[in-house]
Amino acid sequence: MKNSIQLIVLFSLCAACKNTSKLNQEMSIKTVMAVFAHADDETTISPLLAKYSREGIKVHLIVTTDGRHGVRPHAKIPAGDSLAKLRKAEIQCVADKLGIHSLVLLNFEDGTLANPENLNLLERKVDSLYLLIKPDILFSWGADGGTGHPDHRTVSNITSEVFKKHPFRASQKLLLFGLSKKTINTISKPKSELGKLMQSVWKTVDPYYLNYPLIVEQKDIETGRQALNCHQSQFITDEMDDFYNILHQKSDTIYFQNSHY
Repeated sequence: MKNSIQLIVLFSLCAACKNTSKLNQEMSIKTVMAVFAHADDETTISPLLAKYSREGIKVHLIVTTDGRHGVRPHAKIPAGDSLAKLRKAEIQCVADKLGIHSLVLLNFEDGTLANPENLNLLERKVDSLYLLIKPDILFSWGADGGTGHPDHRTVSNITSEVFKKHPFRASQKLLLFGLSKKTINTISKPKSELGKLMQSVWKTVDPYYLNYPLIVEQKDIETGRQALNCHQSQFITDEMDDFYNILHQKSDTIYFQNSHY
């Protein structure tokens, strides 16, 4: 019995040390960098970006494609330069609302990141930004890419490659976003067809691998929802509600995969 009590105390102390260490690391963050494929991908972690900005941490958002092919019927804008120009204005609106320190647009055509002629160029651009910014945390999609979109998966792969080719620093983290099956089914009756599609196609991650939770406040969740309103050419209101509620309605915690945790 005495040994059992000692083991319980030991495990408790270990857990406390782990949590304290993690807290200390969070307190030392000065700069973060988020790399995503499309304008609107940032919505996955927008409350966290808002929180960091509010706390005085420099947030750098990298969007790799220009959105010129992302036609939506309600917007009535054809593919091409006009749509790309509007998507640029919309993501700038998001950056302003979230308090982003710098927004970098790489302007690849959406749907082309996995093309052989783009892979090395994308890697060089992300690597240059990584070396310039020197982020304490590097965010991106997980290997699943959320919806499984090839652009999402390519950005995840390239971002992970860039992070892992440089010397390891214990204070620096690569955090890859993921959703569990439980989270994706947060709302039982989506209002939109997009919400239903999101629940059916999203590539979920077992909770075991979502080993790095970060907590946000309600005001940050609200700021993220306001930022989503900027994407008028991509979503109607019901679609925005479903998308955001699935991601952030039921929890003040955003989960990531961190292989070094």
